[in-house]
Amino acid sequence: MKLSIGMMVKNEAKYLEECLKSLQPIREAIESELVIVDTGSDDGTVEIAKQFTDKVYFHEWNDHFSEMRNTVISYTKGDWYFSIDGDEVVENPEGFIHFFQSGKYKEFNSALVTQKNYINKEKTNVSNLLVPRVFKNDEDFHFEGAIHNQPVVKKPVCTLDTVLEHYGYLQNDQELMERKFNRTSNILKRELENDPENIYYRFQLANSYGMHGDYDKAIENIEKTYEVVNQKKTDLSSYLYIHNLMAKMYLGQNRLSEAEKICKEAIGLAKGYYSDLYYYLGKAQLKLNKNEEAIENFKIYLDIVEKDGPLEQINDTSFIFYTEDNLEQAYLFLLVLYERIEDYEQIINVSYKIKSKDNIKQVIPKAIKACVETDRFNEIKNYYQNKILTEFKDLSGKYLAELESKMMTMNKEKKYNIFNVFSVEKSSYGILNKVRLRELKDNKLVNLITKMNFNSLPNYYGDIIYYLLQNKYFLVDVCGVIQEQRLNKFLQYVLDDNKEENISSVLYEYLENRFNVETLSHLNINKVLERYILVLDDLNNEKYFNIFRRYIEDGTKYIKMVYSDEIIQNEMTQFVKNDEEVFLLYIYLANQHKENNPKKYVRYLRKSLDAFPAMKKGIQMLLERFEKKDTLNGGLENYQEKIKNNIDKLINNGNLKKAEELINEYEDTIEDDAEIYSMKSVIAIMKNNFKKAKKIIKNGLEIEPDNFDLLYNLGYVYEELNQYNQAKDYYLQAKNSINSSKQKDDLAQALKRIEEKTKEVEEKYGL
Repeated sequence: MKLSIGMMVKNEAKYLEECLKSLQPIREAIESELVIVDTGSDDGTVEIAKQFTDKVYFHEWNDHFSEMRNTVISYTKGDWYFSIDGDEVVENPEGFIHFFQSGKYKEFNSALVTQKNYINKEKTNVSNLLVPRVFKNDEDFHFEGAIHNQPVVKKPVCTLDTVLEHYGYLQNDQELMERKFNRTSNILKRELENDPENIYYRFQLANSYGMHGDYDKAIENIEKTYEVVNQKKTDLSSYLYIHNLMAKMYLGQNRLSEAEKICKEAIGLAKGYYSDLYYYLGKAQLKLNKNEEAIENFKIYLDIVEKDGPLEQINDTSFIFYTEDNLEQAYLFLLVLYERIEDYEQIINVSYKIKSKDNIKQVIPKAIKACVETDRFNEIKNYYQNKILTEFKDLSGKYLAELESKMMTMNKEKKYNIFNVFSVEKSSYGILNKVRLRELKDNKLVNLITKMNFNSLPNYYGDIIYYLLQNKYFLVDVCGVIQEQRLNKFLQYVLDDNKEENISSVLYEYLENRFNVETLSHLNINKVLERYILVLDDLNNEKYFNIFRRYIEDGTKYIKMVYSDEIIQNEMTQFVKNDEEVFLLYIYLANQHKENNPKKYVRYLRKSLDAFPAMKKGIQMLLERFEKKDTLNGGLENYQEKIKNNIDKLINNGNLKKAEELINEYEDTIEDDAEIYSMKSVIAIMKNNFKKAKKIIKNGLEIEPDNFDLLYNLGYVYEELNQYNQAKDYYLQAKNSINSSKQKDDLAQALKRIEEKTKEVEEKYGL
């Protein structure tokens, strides 16, 4: 038999089936056997194994990896032996199969494969190393070492084009990582007690601590390993894997100078180009702001990785390559460095190297900035067409949005150049830039615009909306029905991008010829434009009120069309879209009562203002004009006086319930009237609710601090509560606000009462 595939397993059910399936091409192409030794699984591992081979054996785990692997070998019969673990999957078996089918195996005694260790399930954190896994299965072949068991490798050695994907280091699986750490670290510590200067074991312990996240202990042990190697005065170039892990740990703890120093030392010792060392050196120097040096080292790293890859150039099975898949990250670091030294030409060049979607998002603003800074406006378009549209079409919107954002800070000349290069585009963006340049006659531009769907376009297409408004085109006729939310965003963009222009005047002139419209779409657009003018508030009062009048006319027509009578008449505002439309609903109801019930008219105006305070100026104008018309039987003031007289009579007659109802109705129309607070306090006093009376009075005094009735009533409340000093204080304050002889007499009597009651208290208690 030519080949034996040997495995030692324990609780490997998670990946074992995938592992064994990946071996099928090898087993079918090469005369082989599959031998599996289980050391105590209880998760279904054995059942899976038996689906693929009948050579499944059982041995108790003895805490010694090499002894168990040698047990596996003892069951095999093949001329060659392939060692694989249950959490490894053969990625490309072709190189392995070719090694045997071509007869090449006759020239060698051992063979290496690449082990790709996945650190996270997303497969974005990876380390690579060459590992000896294929051996001539002669009487001398065996494994040595209690942990991280090492096979005895006979030369010559061949490197196979086969990769083992290894899932045993997945840090996402915390339970697995903790179990492996405890097992591995305990064995290593035990072995180091017997052999404290064992370089390999100390290195593996440092590596275990690092993977477990215990970086202080990792650094402590890797530094000890480094010391032992130096003390033994051995060939340091054979131990570069120690330097590499030191650099990695130092960088992780931000010990930058130490990382730089150890990388430089290792590079000086190296017999070949070790990509990790240049990557770590470049990263340390980037953080140390040694920009030029960092650039050179990242370039060397990229040269190594992009040509053949470090595993092809260096046949070092002790060296774990952590950064082989960090190609794009190196380019991103270069972009940062080139940005620091303002080398915009290189930024553009490097921007084309990025291949991943997540990374290109970071690159887009840098690429655009570099092109703008170097006045390479055609390159902005070329990058868009040749990179973004070709490789990342779904990011085209992000690219243009970034460009538009950048243009907000450009001078007119640079903007013009960008408009010009993009105006040739046969796309919506091309049409936008034709509009900005005004390079076609109006009717030709409008014909192009009518084919666009504005409801799916970004905010910066507001420039087209502004062009149509300036030239007084009916928006609905040219753009179709635009969602209100979209129109709002277009207009906000126009306001932000044209701060030096009088936007209100443009909108006002557009609306001058667009007043008598009845369709819902036209009404909605007019309503939105009118609202913008009112919120901007930079027209004179006459024009402002003219627009406000048109706004409520268009708005109430819109409300009548959109909402049912049930919603409007029952004020079911919970079903109304937004605060503005609640405002317009109340305006609609106010207009229904304007002539026949002025009191309700004013009440609904106040309700509308509560719903949408942005219209305060317009509502105040309506109220001023309303008062001037003297519609409330001699004016609003007469109405107020009449209602208050009625409340006063009801209180004097003891009809407190009716008085309270009339007060509530009054306050729906008129707010913050100090006399009403005084009346409410009298009602509370008559109900002997002095606590409530005190609260009402103090609220009233916030509106009118020197109101006689409120001060007098508060004095009376304290008098009834037998708090004569406080009562006297408020009576005396009221003295300064006397307006009539009756008030003067009432106050004199109150002060006399206080004096008598105070005297009684003093006599009673002998004070």
